[in-house]
Amino acid sequence: MKLKHYTDAISIELQQAIEKSLKALYAYNGIKIPKTHDLNELLFGYKDILSMDKDTEELLDIASNYYSDQRYPNPGYSMPDQPEINSVLKLAGKIMDTVKIYILKEQDTDTKSKK
Repeated sequence: MKLKHYTDAISIELQQAIEKSLKALYAYNGIKIPKTHDLNELLFGYKDILSMDKDTEELLDIASNYYSDQRYPNPGYSMPDQPEINSVLKLAGKIMDTVKIYILKEQDTDTKSKK
């Protein structure tokens, strides 16, 4: 990341990317999508697919807070720093890749079972 500003805008987009990726798992499997922006809550139903350690859970908490902090800034609000954004960016990429691989494998399995 070259710029050292706009981390507030970047953070909400990262939160949304993670949230939409996790909700895609529910949609793909025909499960009612939870009405939440809490990323750890969304992950709970898929911990078998997306194995996460304590550090990852903490990053998901941080990213979850981006949603409320950016949409509803309060007097104590501060922009996320660049190292934090970089960590959440890596996590978002990992989650999106894992969800993509899961769905592609499931589609492949469905295709093979129909033959």
